[in-house]
Amino acid sequence: MKASNMRKQPLSSLMMNGDPQWWQGKALHIDPGTGEYVEPYIIRNYVLDVVEVERETAVERFIGEQNEMLNLEPVAHETTIRPDDDFDATIDGFYSRDISMTSVPDYHNLAGLVIDMSIPINDDERVRCNVIYDKHYVLSRIILFEERRMKLPQKGPIGFGTQAQKKSGETISAVKTQKAKTEQTRPPLQFLDIVGSFAGDASSRRSWRLGGGFLNFRSRGSILWDGDSRVRRETEMVDQHMKASRTVVWGEMKDEYSKVLEFDGGDRMVLLPSGCWVTVPVMLTDKEGNTIEPMTVLDTLSAETQQSAYSKVKLQSNNSFGNNLTAEFGCNQAGSFGRRRTWRLYGEDGRVNSCAIATESLEKK
Repeated sequence: MKASNMRKQPLSSLMMNGDPQWWQGKALHIDPGTGEYVEPYIIRNYVLDVVEVERETAVERFIGEQNEMLNLEPVAHETTIRPDDDFDATIDGFYSRDISMTSVPDYHNLAGLVIDMSIPINDDERVRCNVIYDKHYVLSRIILFEERRMKLPQKGPIGFGTQAQKKSGETISAVKTQKAKTEQTRPPLQFLDIVGSFAGDASSRRSWRLGGGFLNFRSRGSILWDGDSRVRRETEMVDQHMKASRTVVWGEMKDEYSKVLEFDGGDRMVLLPSGCWVTVPVMLTDKEGNTIEPMTVLDTLSAETQQSAYSKVKLQSNNSFGNNLTAEFGCNQAGSFGRRRTWRLYGEDGRVNSCAIATESLEKK
Protein backbone atom coordinates (compact mmCIF):
# COMPACT_ATOMS: atom_id res chain seq x y z
CA MET A 1 0.00 0.00 0.00
CA LYS A 2 1.29 3.42 -0.92
CA ALA A 3 2.32 5.65 1.95
CA SER A 4 0.06 8.42 0.69
CA ASN A 5 -2.96 6.21 1.35
CA MET A 6 -1.89 5.01 4.78
CA ARG A 7 -2.56 8.13 6.84
CA LYS A 8 -5.91 9.39 5.54
CA GLN A 9 -7.88 8.15 8.56
CA PRO A 10 -5.43 8.34 11.48
CA LEU A 11 -7.83 7.04 14.13
CA SER A 12 -8.59 3.96 12.03
CA SER A 13 -5.28 2.47 13.14
CA LEU A 14 -6.49 2.67 16.76
CA MET A 15 -9.97 1.28 16.07
CA MET A 16 -11.37 -1.82 14.36
CA ASN A 17 -14.15 -0.86 11.93
CA GLY A 18 -15.29 1.77 14.41
CA ASP A 19 -15.32 -0.68 17.33
CA PRO A 20 -13.03 -0.34 20.36
CA GLN A 21 -9.67 -2.04 20.34
CA TRP A 22 -8.76 -4.12 23.37
CA TRP A 23 -5.20 -4.94 24.30
CA GLN A 24 -3.68 -7.07 27.04
CA GLY A 25 -0.11 -6.11 27.87
CA LYS A 26 2.88 -5.82 30.13
CA ALA A 27 4.59 -2.52 30.96
CA LEU A 28 8.33 -2.65 31.66
CA HIS A 29 9.93 0.39 33.31
CA ILE A 30 13.52 0.95 32.19
CA ASP A 31 16.21 3.25 33.58
CA PRO A 32 17.50 5.16 30.52
CA GLY A 33 20.89 5.65 32.18
CA THR A 34 21.66 1.94 32.48
CA GLY A 35 19.15 0.09 30.31
CA GLU A 36 18.19 -1.98 33.36
CA TYR A 37 14.83 -2.20 35.09
CA VAL A 38 14.16 0.66 37.49
CA GLU A 39 14.36 -0.07 41.18
CA PRO A 40 12.07 -0.88 42.85
CA TYR A 41 11.01 -3.04 39.93
CA ILE A 42 7.86 -2.02 38.08
CA ILE A 43 6.44 -4.68 35.77
CA ARG A 44 2.74 -4.03 35.37
CA ASN A 45 0.19 -6.25 33.63
CA TYR A 46 -2.69 -4.21 32.24
CA VAL A 47 -5.63 -3.96 29.89
CA LEU A 48 -5.87 -1.12 27.37
CA ASP A 49 -8.85 -0.08 25.31
CA VAL A 50 -9.36 2.72 22.79
CA VAL A 51 -12.90 4.02 22.32
CA GLU A 52 -14.04 6.71 19.89
CA VAL A 53 -16.04 9.26 21.86
CA GLU A 54 -16.79 11.70 19.04
CA ARG A 55 -15.73 12.31 15.48
CA GLU A 56 -11.92 12.16 15.20
CA THR A 57 -11.50 11.92 18.98
CA ALA A 58 -10.82 8.79 21.02
CA VAL A 59 -10.13 7.95 24.66
CA GLU A 60 -7.41 5.48 25.59
CA ARG A 61 -8.03 3.78 28.95
CA PHE A 62 -5.26 2.00 30.86
CA ILE A 63 -6.30 -0.42 33.64
CA GLY A 64 -3.30 -1.73 35.58
CA GLU A 65 -3.68 -4.95 37.55
CA GLN A 66 -2.64 -5.35 41.16
CA ASN A 67 0.73 -6.99 41.82
CA GLU A 68 1.15 -7.84 45.50
CA MET A 69 4.69 -9.17 45.01
CA LEU A 70 5.86 -5.79 43.66
CA ASN A 71 3.55 -3.78 45.94
CA LEU A 72 1.64 -2.36 42.98
CA GLU A 73 -1.93 -1.30 43.64
CA PRO A 74 -4.55 -1.27 40.85
CA VAL A 75 -4.38 1.86 38.73
CA ALA A 76 -6.57 3.51 36.06
CA HIS A 77 -5.59 6.24 33.64
CA GLU A 78 -7.24 7.97 30.67
CA THR A 79 -5.70 9.82 27.73
CA THR A 80 -7.56 11.70 25.02
CA ILE A 81 -6.29 11.17 21.48
CA ARG A 82 -6.92 13.82 18.85
CA PRO A 83 -5.35 13.63 15.38
CA ASP A 84 -3.67 17.02 15.47
CA ASP A 85 -0.49 17.93 13.62
CA ASP A 86 1.67 16.17 16.22
CA PHE A 87 -0.25 12.88 15.86
CA ASP A 88 0.79 10.47 13.12
CA ALA A 89 -0.69 7.07 12.35
CA THR A 90 -0.92 4.51 9.57
CA ILE A 91 -3.67 1.98 8.93
CA ASP A 92 -1.28 -0.92 9.54
CA GLY A 93 -0.71 0.09 13.17
CA PHE A 94 2.22 2.52 13.36
CA TYR A 95 1.50 5.64 15.36
CA SER A 96 3.34 8.31 17.35
CA ARG A 97 2.38 11.41 19.32
CA ASP A 98 3.58 13.88 21.96
CA ILE A 99 1.92 14.58 25.31
CA SER A 100 3.07 17.56 27.40
CA MET A 101 2.78 18.09 31.16
CA THR A 102 1.00 14.82 31.94
CA SER A 103 0.85 12.03 34.48
CA VAL A 104 1.90 8.49 33.58
CA PRO A 105 0.80 5.32 35.42
CA ASP A 106 3.48 4.14 37.91
CA TYR A 107 5.66 7.19 37.19
CA HIS A 108 5.27 9.27 40.33
CA ASN A 109 6.38 12.65 38.98
CA LEU A 110 4.84 15.05 36.52
CA ALA A 111 6.22 14.39 33.04
CA GLY A 112 7.26 17.47 31.08
CA LEU A 113 7.05 15.56 27.81
CA VAL A 114 6.07 12.02 26.80
CA ILE A 115 6.87 10.76 23.30
CA ASP A 116 4.58 7.79 22.61
CA MET A 117 5.54 5.53 19.67
CA SER A 118 4.04 2.24 18.51
CA ILE A 119 5.25 -0.44 16.07
CA PRO A 120 3.03 -3.30 14.83
CA ILE A 121 4.62 -6.75 14.87
CA ASN A 122 1.65 -8.40 13.16
CA ASP A 123 -2.13 -7.97 13.05
CA ASP A 124 -2.54 -8.94 16.71
CA GLU A 125 0.71 -7.88 18.35
CA ARG A 126 2.58 -4.63 18.79
CA VAL A 127 5.25 -2.95 20.92
CA ARG A 128 5.00 0.61 22.21
CA CYS A 129 7.28 2.85 24.18
CA ASN A 130 6.88 5.99 26.24
CA VAL A 131 10.01 8.15 26.30
CA ILE A 132 9.55 10.31 29.40
CA TYR A 133 11.28 13.62 30.09
CA ASP A 134 10.83 15.13 33.55
CA LYS A 135 9.72 18.72 34.19
CA HIS A 136 13.31 19.88 33.63
CA TYR A 137 13.23 18.12 30.23
CA VAL A 138 15.88 15.56 31.17
CA LEU A 139 15.43 11.97 29.97
CA SER A 140 13.97 10.25 33.02
CA ARG A 141 12.41 6.91 32.09
CA ILE A 142 11.52 4.59 29.24
CA ILE A 143 8.44 2.40 29.47
CA LEU A 144 8.20 -0.50 27.03
CA PHE A 145 4.76 -2.00 26.40
CA GLU A 146 4.36 -5.51 24.98
CA GLU A 147 0.77 -5.90 23.80
CA ARG A 148 -1.52 -8.47 22.19
CA ARG A 149 -4.97 -7.83 20.84
CA MET A 150 -7.87 -9.26 22.83
CA LYS A 151 -11.19 -10.55 21.55
CA LEU A 152 -13.87 -9.83 24.13
CA PRO A 153 -17.52 -10.94 24.19
CA GLN A 154 -18.96 -7.48 24.79
CA LYS A 155 -18.34 -3.91 23.78
CA GLY A 156 -17.60 -1.26 26.36
CA PRO A 157 -14.56 0.04 28.19
CA ILE A 158 -12.84 -2.30 30.62
CA GLY A 159 -12.91 -0.94 34.14
CA PHE A 160 -15.34 1.80 33.09
CA GLY A 161 -18.03 -0.59 31.87
CA THR A 162 -21.76 -0.86 32.38
CA GLN A 163 -23.35 -2.51 35.39
CA ALA A 164 -24.32 -5.43 33.18
CA GLN A 165 -20.68 -6.01 32.29
CA LYS A 166 -19.59 -5.79 35.89
CA LYS A 167 -22.27 -8.26 37.00
CA SER A 168 -21.65 -10.76 34.24
CA GLY A 169 -17.90 -10.83 34.80
CA GLU A 170 -17.39 -11.69 31.11
CA THR A 171 -14.74 -9.04 30.66
CA ILE A 172 -12.71 -10.24 33.63
CA SER A 173 -13.03 -13.85 32.48
CA ALA A 174 -11.81 -12.95 29.00
CA VAL A 175 -8.81 -11.15 30.45
CA LYS A 176 -7.82 -14.15 32.55
CA THR A 177 -8.15 -16.66 29.72
CA GLN A 178 -5.94 -14.60 27.42
CA LYS A 179 -3.30 -13.57 29.95
CA ALA A 180 -0.99 -16.43 28.98
CA LYS A 181 -0.70 -15.00 25.48
CA THR A 182 1.04 -11.84 26.67
CA GLU A 183 4.35 -13.47 27.59
CA GLN A 184 7.42 -11.94 26.01
CA THR A 185 7.94 -13.31 22.51
CA ARG A 186 11.31 -11.80 21.60
CA PRO A 187 14.61 -11.85 23.51
CA PRO A 188 16.19 -8.64 24.83
CA LEU A 189 18.16 -6.70 22.24
CA GLN A 190 21.92 -7.21 22.42
CA PHE A 191 24.57 -4.90 21.01
CA LEU A 192 25.75 -7.40 18.39
CA ASP A 193 22.15 -7.60 17.10
CA ILE A 194 22.37 -4.03 15.84
CA VAL A 195 25.86 -4.19 14.31
CA GLY A 196 25.66 -4.21 10.52
CA SER A 197 23.77 -2.43 7.76
CA PHE A 198 20.00 -2.50 7.28
CA ALA A 199 18.14 -1.13 4.25
CA GLY A 200 14.55 -1.03 3.07
CA ASP A 201 11.50 1.01 2.12
CA ALA A 202 10.33 3.99 4.14
CA SER A 203 7.72 6.73 4.03
CA SER A 204 7.27 10.03 5.81
CA ARG A 205 4.58 12.63 6.38
CA ARG A 206 5.43 16.31 6.55
CA SER A 207 3.48 18.36 9.08
CA TRP A 208 0.44 20.10 7.70
CA ARG A 209 1.61 23.51 8.94
CA LEU A 210 4.63 23.08 6.62
CA GLY A 211 2.42 22.23 3.66
CA GLY A 212 1.83 18.55 4.31
CA GLY A 213 2.60 15.85 1.80
CA PHE A 214 3.98 12.32 1.76
CA LEU A 215 7.30 11.00 0.59
CA ASN A 216 8.44 7.47 -0.24
CA PHE A 217 12.17 6.79 -0.05
CA ARG A 218 14.82 4.17 0.49
CA SER A 219 16.35 4.14 3.95
CA ARG A 220 19.60 2.67 5.15
CA GLY A 221 21.09 2.57 8.62
CA SER A 222 24.27 1.01 9.90
CA ILE A 223 26.29 0.67 13.07
CA LEU A 224 29.97 -0.25 12.88
CA TRP A 225 32.11 -1.22 15.88
CA ASP A 226 35.87 -0.98 16.25
CA GLY A 227 35.94 -3.98 18.60
CA ASP A 228 36.69 -1.80 21.61
CA SER A 229 34.59 1.18 22.72
CA ARG A 230 33.96 3.28 19.58
CA VAL A 231 30.88 2.92 17.38
CA ARG A 232 29.91 4.68 14.16
CA ARG A 233 26.25 5.25 13.30
CA GLU A 234 25.29 6.18 9.76
CA THR A 235 21.86 6.93 8.31
CA GLU A 236 21.08 7.53 4.66
CA MET A 237 17.91 8.35 2.73
CA VAL A 238 17.35 8.45 -1.04
CA ASP A 239 13.98 9.68 -2.34
CA GLN A 240 12.21 8.91 -5.63
CA HIS A 241 13.98 11.89 -7.23
CA MET A 242 17.36 10.37 -6.29
CA LYS A 243 18.03 13.13 -3.78
CA ALA A 244 20.14 11.75 -0.96
CA SER A 245 20.90 12.79 2.60
CA ARG A 246 23.47 11.16 4.85
CA THR A 247 24.37 11.57 8.51
CA VAL A 248 27.34 10.07 10.38
CA VAL A 249 27.83 10.28 14.14
CA TRP A 250 30.34 8.63 16.48
CA GLY A 251 29.61 7.20 19.88
CA GLU A 252 31.02 5.37 22.89
CA MET A 253 30.05 2.32 24.91
CA LYS A 254 31.61 0.43 27.80
CA ASP A 255 31.78 -3.03 26.19
CA GLU A 256 29.85 -5.35 23.90
CA TYR A 257 27.46 -6.20 26.74
CA SER A 258 26.49 -2.58 27.35
CA LYS A 259 22.85 -1.60 26.97
CA VAL A 260 23.56 2.12 26.55
CA LEU A 261 25.43 3.87 23.73
CA GLU A 262 26.32 7.57 24.03
CA PHE A 263 26.63 9.49 20.75
CA ASP A 264 28.24 12.83 19.99
CA GLY A 265 25.69 15.62 20.07
CA GLY A 266 23.86 14.34 23.13
CA ASP A 267 21.86 11.39 21.76
CA ARG A 268 21.61 8.14 23.68
CA MET A 269 20.67 4.72 22.33
CA VAL A 270 19.14 2.36 24.88
CA LEU A 271 18.77 -1.37 24.11
CA LEU A 272 15.50 -2.70 25.49
CA PRO A 273 13.72 -5.99 26.16
CA SER A 274 11.68 -7.63 23.40
CA GLY A 275 14.23 -6.81 20.69
CA CYS A 276 13.61 -3.06 20.87
CA TRP A 277 15.64 0.13 21.14
CA VAL A 278 15.19 3.89 21.40
CA THR A 279 17.55 6.67 20.32
CA VAL A 280 16.72 10.07 21.83
CA PRO A 281 18.43 13.16 23.27
CA VAL A 282 19.47 12.94 26.91
CA MET A 283 18.31 16.52 27.50
CA LEU A 284 16.04 18.85 25.54
CA THR A 285 17.35 22.37 24.97
CA ASP A 286 16.13 25.48 23.22
CA LYS A 287 17.48 26.53 19.83
CA GLU A 288 20.38 28.36 21.49
CA GLY A 289 21.36 25.16 23.28
CA ASN A 290 20.26 26.40 26.70
CA THR A 291 18.40 24.27 29.22
CA ILE A 292 14.65 24.83 29.38
CA GLU A 293 13.03 26.33 32.44
CA PRO A 294 10.68 23.85 34.13
CA MET A 295 7.01 24.35 33.33
CA THR A 296 4.19 24.34 35.85
CA VAL A 297 0.53 23.44 35.66
CA LEU A 298 -0.28 27.15 35.62
CA ASP A 299 1.94 27.53 32.55
CA THR A 300 -0.01 24.71 30.93
CA LEU A 301 -3.37 26.35 31.67
CA SER A 302 -2.08 29.69 30.42
CA ALA A 303 -0.89 28.12 27.19
CA GLU A 304 -4.25 26.44 26.64
CA THR A 305 -6.11 29.70 27.30
CA GLN A 306 -3.95 31.71 24.90
CA GLN A 307 -3.89 29.18 22.08
CA SER A 308 -6.31 26.23 22.25
CA ALA A 309 -7.41 23.52 24.61
CA TYR A 310 -5.10 21.08 22.87
CA SER A 311 -1.95 23.18 22.60
CA LYS A 312 1.36 21.76 23.70
CA VAL A 313 3.36 23.55 26.38
CA LYS A 314 6.55 23.02 24.42
CA LEU A 315 5.20 25.24 21.65
CA GLN A 316 5.63 28.38 23.73
CA SER A 317 8.36 30.46 22.13
CA ASN A 318 10.25 30.97 25.38
CA ASN A 319 10.08 27.32 26.39
CA SER A 320 10.40 25.36 23.16
CA PHE A 321 13.08 22.77 22.71
CA GLY A 322 14.51 22.37 19.26
CA ASN A 323 17.95 21.47 18.05
CA ASN A 324 16.60 19.65 14.99
CA LEU A 325 16.41 16.59 17.22
CA THR A 326 15.14 13.13 16.33
CA ALA A 327 13.34 10.55 18.49
CA GLU A 328 13.55 6.98 17.15
CA PHE A 329 11.95 3.72 18.28
CA GLY A 330 12.75 0.41 16.61
CA CYS A 331 12.19 -3.33 16.94
CA ASN A 332 14.03 -6.30 15.47
CA GLN A 333 11.64 -8.82 13.93
CA ALA A 334 11.79 -12.27 15.51
CA GLY A 335 12.79 -15.12 13.25
CA SER A 336 14.21 -12.86 10.53
CA PHE A 337 17.09 -10.53 9.81
CA GLY A 338 14.83 -7.51 9.58
CA ARG A 339 13.60 -4.65 11.68
CA ARG A 340 10.90 -1.96 11.79
CA ARG A 341 11.41 1.53 13.13
CA THR A 342 9.65 4.86 13.40
CA TRP A 343 11.08 8.30 14.09
CA ARG A 344 9.95 11.87 14.68
CA LEU A 345 11.98 14.85 13.46
CA TYR A 346 11.57 18.14 15.35
CA GLY A 347 12.49 21.63 14.21
CA GLU A 348 14.07 24.52 16.08
CA ASP A 349 10.68 25.65 17.42
CA GLY A 350 10.21 22.30 19.16
CA ARG A 351 7.39 21.20 16.88
CA VAL A 352 7.27 18.05 14.80
CA ASN A 353 8.40 18.67 11.22
CA SER A 354 7.89 15.14 9.96
CA CYS A 355 7.22 11.55 11.02
CA ALA A 356 8.60 8.48 9.26
CA ILE A 357 8.36 4.69 9.28
CA ALA A 358 10.63 2.05 7.74
CA THR A 359 10.82 -1.71 7.26
CA GLU A 360 14.39 -2.83 6.66
CA SER A 361 16.40 -6.02 6.18
CA LEU A 362 20.00 -6.86 6.99
CA GLU A 363 22.21 -6.25 3.96
CA LYS A 364 24.28 -9.20 2.85
CA LYS A 365 28.00 -8.72 2.74
